[in-house]
Amino acid sequence: MSISAWKPVQSSLTNFSVRGMTKKHQGKDKVVVVLGATGTGKSRIAIDLAARFGGEVVNSDKIQVYKGLDIVTNKVSNEECRGVPHHLLGIIDPEVDFTLHDFVHHASLAVGAIVQKNRLPIIAGGSNSFVQALVNDDTEFRSKYECCFLWMDVAIPVLHSYVSKRVDQMVDAGLVEEGMAFFDPKCVTMIMGLGAPLGSLRWMSSSGAKVLSMVKLGLSFLRQLLVKLRRTLAS
Repeated sequence: MSISAWKPVQSSLTNFSVRGMTKKHQGKDKVVVVLGATGTGKSRIAIDLAARFGGEVVNSDKIQVYKGLDIVTNKVSNEECRGVPHHLLGIIDPEVDFTLHDFVHHASLAVGAIVQKNRLPIIAGGSNSFVQALVNDDTEFRSKYECCFLWMDVAIPVLHSYVSKRVDQMVDAGLVEEGMAFFDPKCVTMIMGLGAPLGSLRWMSSSGAKVLSMVKLGLSFLRQLLVKLRRTLAS
């Protein structure tokens, strides 16, 4: 695994003063943004950076922002957070449509609150459209903060092996049961998979048969389904 800077800044991350907490660059407060494909360790490195430099993590994953589906979305557990505060993680009801505008608004508030405490904001998540809307399209955010982008890069064979093992662990932890809880088997014409706000995924059934029978699909197909699903929602 390697980390590469997507956008260099004159004052690097390693120059942050932990004791003095001087996290400014040319008068702007610094914000670290961790990006990368699914399974590359964005959450872990964000927590490591926050623990090292006195920061807090702002979630930018458009699925993990919702309540529930902790296993399906692979949310970090309280133990994995290691005491590092997280923002925008599991706070939105599944039936609510959380838009780009909503993310920009709430993320800006979270970053501002973190900076007010003289701590380092670290944005991490797999939804690049959310990140772009915040750090590139929002002029007010750009005027206040200097961003350091970190891209998590993992060799494809290593990534595939990790994702495969992770899916097995997720299934053992109750992934199928958690997913089935979001479906209404009594619905004949339409069953909303993860709820329309979570990407408008709708499962159609003209025959009236239960749509969700994921166990019978086999783990191989399930792995492909999860990877494709997260890639689609992250775009």
